[in-house]
Amino acid sequence: MTNHTDATPDRTPWWRPIFAHPAALPTLILGLLAARIGWHAFLSDITLVEDEAHYWEWARHLDWSYYSKGPGVAWVIALSTRLFGDSEWAVRLPAAVSTALGMLGAAAAARWAFPGRRELPTLSALLYALIPGFAISAMLMTIDAPYLACWMWAAAFATGAILRARHRLWLGCGLAIAAGFLFKYTILLLVPSIILAAWTTRHARPPLSRPGDGGA
Repeated sequence: MTNHTDATPDRTPWWRPIFAHPAALPTLILGLLAARIGWHAFLSDITLVEDEAHYWEWARHLDWSYYSKGPGVAWVIALSTRLFGDSEWAVRLPAAVSTALGMLGAAAAARWAFPGRRELPTLSALLYALIPGFAISAMLMTIDAPYLACWMWAAAFATGAILRARHRLWLGCGLAIAAGFLFKYTILLLVPSIILAAWTTRHARPPLSRPGDGGA
C-alpha cells in the first residue's frame, strides 16, 4: 500500500516574485521617467496648454509669491528652463520628475506600513502611476504633480513616524508639507489627518526599547 501525501499547492500570485525583486522598483520608476522625458523631448508636438504657458511666464519673472499660488511652480520651471532652455519638454520636465518622486514616496509608505511584504513598494508605486489624475499630471506642468509628490512624501514620513516609532521622520514630514505649501496652500489640510492618525493608533505603536531607537 502506497501512502500519498498531498502537496500544498503554491498559491503565490505570479507577479509577487517579480515585484519583490530588488531591481523592480528602480526599473519601474526610472523606466517611466525616461519614457515620459523621451516622449516630450523627441515625439510630442503638443504645445503648452494655457496653464502651462501661464506658469512659464511666472518662471520668467520670479517672485516670492503670485496672486493665486505660491512660488513653487515658477521656481521649478525656472530651474528646468535655465538648465535645458525654453522648450515645451523643459517646461514639462518637473512634472515627470515630480511624479517619479511621488512614486518613490508611495513605495516608502508601503515599506514602512508593511515591512515584511517586499512586493508592496513596487506595487504601490505602480498604482500611484496608474491613477488617472496622477498620470495626466505627469504629462502637463501644472501645480498638481509637485504638489502630489509633496503630499505623498508627507504621508509616507508620517506613516513611518507613527507606525514604526521613527520619530526623526517627523522632520521629513514637516519639510514635505512646507515644500508642498510653496505649490498649493491646501496641503495644510493634511495636518489634521496626520494628527488624527497619530491619535487613533497611539496604542498600537511599537514601543521604544532604548533611547535612540525612534530615530533608527
